[in-house]
Amino acid sequence: MINFRISGAVAALSLVGFAAHAQVLLPVQSATTPVLSNIKGGPWALAQGPATTAYPYAGFCANGVQTASPGLEPMQPYYFPHIAALGNYLQGWFDYRPRNAQEAVVAAISRDHGVTWQFQQIAAALDTACPSNTADGNNVNITNGNGSAVANELFDNGQGHPFVMTVAGKKYLYTLDRSKTNIDVTGLIVHPLTSTLQPLNGVPAVESVGANALIGSAAAEGVVPPVTPLTRTTGLINPDAILGVFPGQSLTTVLYVSKQLGADTTILPTSQQCGATPSFAVSPGRAANHDYVTQRIAYTTDGINFSDLGSVSGLADPTTTSYHGIRYLGSGGVFPLANPDGSYNGRYGLLFGAGNCLDGDSDGFHFIGYAETVNSGDLMHWQVLNGVDNPIVSSGQITDPITSTVYPANTPLADALDWPTLKASNFYYGRAYGATVAYAGPNSLTMVFAGYNTPQPKNNLGNYRSIGVTTVTLPSTTLVHPF
Repeated sequence: MINFRISGAVAALSLVGFAAHAQVLLPVQSATTPVLSNIKGGPWALAQGPATTAYPYAGFCANGVQTASPGLEPMQPYYFPHIAALGNYLQGWFDYRPRNAQEAVVAAISRDHGVTWQFQQIAAALDTACPSNTADGNNVNITNGNGSAVANELFDNGQGHPFVMTVAGKKYLYTLDRSKTNIDVTGLIVHPLTSTLQPLNGVPAVESVGANALIGSAAAEGVVPPVTPLTRTTGLINPDAILGVFPGQSLTTVLYVSKQLGADTTILPTSQQCGATPSFAVSPGRAANHDYVTQRIAYTTDGINFSDLGSVSGLADPTTTSYHGIRYLGSGGVFPLANPDGSYNGRYGLLFGAGNCLDGDSDGFHFIGYAETVNSGDLMHWQVLNGVDNPIVSSGQITDPITSTVYPANTPLADALDWPTLKASNFYYGRAYGATVAYAGPNSLTMVFAGYNTPQPKNNLGNYRSIGVTTVTLPSTTLVHPF
């Protein structure tokens, strides 16, 4: 297994017990056409509203109480999924986020490889409020009790990016505090999970965050402030999301996203900063994004306090302005690779969501790609095998009218029937990201991901934050260790 030797501020990885196997790194072989998932039960879904988006919150509440979904509905508005294989079914945790109205973590199970989900629990909800005007697409008429319209803050930015892992025999839920003053700064929120049967037991049903939910403040407008300080990770540098944990190691080790908001204007020269998105982009004319994003390795012995081991290389380049490059990599799922005899070989794969200056956003939602660690026992060096121009899944195809350059250059492996022209029915035409994976066979994976029909929800309030699924097949020589 991989052991860490820590000496002062220097951390070194050493390989113990892995046999050396020459490995040719190859891209993904194929992927099935993505399917929009459905969910049975749970909170209000987009499809409960009318066919038009003039009243995007229609049915969200009844008699002053947020409503539930009456039956099987398209899985919207959910995104940033995290899944784990449990026997013959998938356990999932999802970021539920109807725009400017709510954010919460939802748990659900699937017995058909992610096509259909059965609702289990909802927890860490941001609020219990109802829109005061269902025709107001931005929900800006809700106030904080003092007459201030704060919907974008108070009712949109809660706890998201859920990730679950076990450390020293204890299971924890990690979430991003998305509130304005805390996002990417204060550490991920940590909740111990207390039941093996109910996946969110131990997490409060409602747990508001942000400036209007400070400890000791009065509950108002559906906000429920925490009673005691929230437990947060330490040692992770500007954490935005955990991409995965590495099985087969002596310490609990994670790959995570570090995001410094607006920092590239001070870190990088102007020549290495993005400009506004071009006129031919899926989302044209968006302002330049200046977040500085890296992917880092860290380990923990208790699930709360982490030791950072530094940035990895080969996944993304935070200085590139090329539309063919990867500047932002913000989501993904890690899995172990195996030797021909089925044993761990010390290498790992990563299905990831990424993007660049074409998108005007650092979440990395232009396409879903694939990478592997280069050497056995080395978590720090990676090689991208499916990038912008040979993606597994991609947002809409675009063409530079001056150079005639097409992005992506090749048709995605998971080619939707209407890609790239009929964007109206494609649930990921505007965004494709949030990949998370489960073992499906010796060289195949179930990949659950998130998509938007348009890059921004406001452009299509009836079709955003959707969960989809595809089966990804690796080359026959690339074997996946069950995980």
